Amino acid sequence: MKLKKFVLFVTLQSFCAFASAGDIAYGTIDAVKVYDFEGQTVTKIIFSSDSSAQFEPSCNRTALITPSIHGEETDRLISIALAGYMAGKKVRAHSRTEGSCEVGLLSLSETYM
Repeated sequence: MKLKKFVLFVTLQSFCAFASAGDIAYGTIDAVKVYDFEGQTVTKIIFSSDSSAQFEPSCNRTALITPSIHGEETDRLISIALAGYMAGKKVRAHSRTEGSCEVGLLSLSETYM
């Protein structure tokens, strides 16, 4: 019985962790821009206007990668964005938090997953 409760607890916790997440966009990328103004560095990934899915309207087709948030993973995220941009392939940007434009997941894939 304790095992069933534990499994149920872990399942519910996992669901709650993803329930607050939100998709930013899925499609091809028009531009990758790196900004460094007054000590604040951010990379903006701008999706094309004809992207098949733009779930977070407040982001206006723009996903953000902030080095102070991602640390060592920043380079990997930017590499995925650049690979998708240069190859003309579709990229999915997903945020850990609904309503946020900050990337939590970036994937390069032909189909939405």
